[in-house]
Amino acid sequence: MWPPERPAADLHQRLEHLWLACSGSVSHPSDLYRLAQAIKTLKEQNWLNATVADTEWDIPALLAGDTDHSVLLVKNSDLVCYFSEDGQLTGPVTFLARGNIIECMDVMRAQDLSVKTEECSEGVNLLTILPSG
Repeated sequence: MWPPERPAADLHQRLEHLWLACSGSVSHPSDLYRLAQAIKTLKEQNWLNATVADTEWDIPALLAGDTDHSVLLVKNSDLVCYFSEDGQLTGPVTFLARGNIIECMDVMRAQDLSVKTEECSEGVNLLTILPSG
């Protein structure tokens, strides 16, 4: 069901809040800050984004309905598990992306995030950001 029923599931807002809670320096931005900036850019390009509870992570159900928008979804638990308190990525975080995946990857790479993709179905990809090093 799209959009997710929880209006507070705005990914950019959550990432920005997490970043503010982190102690990373702006001159050396954390992975979380750079991800938040990438998502902000995607939102400016009309991508919709949300965090999703593990119990709601049903790809066909998440993608049903609105097919007019590019969408970037991530499990909330992955954000919690794979970002350290200082905003560094400690493990791979996989997003569900529907839309122009090249555009999405370019935005992520412009923020110096390492990404890989795997096609899930036509027009739908799993985009994974990877820790540095």
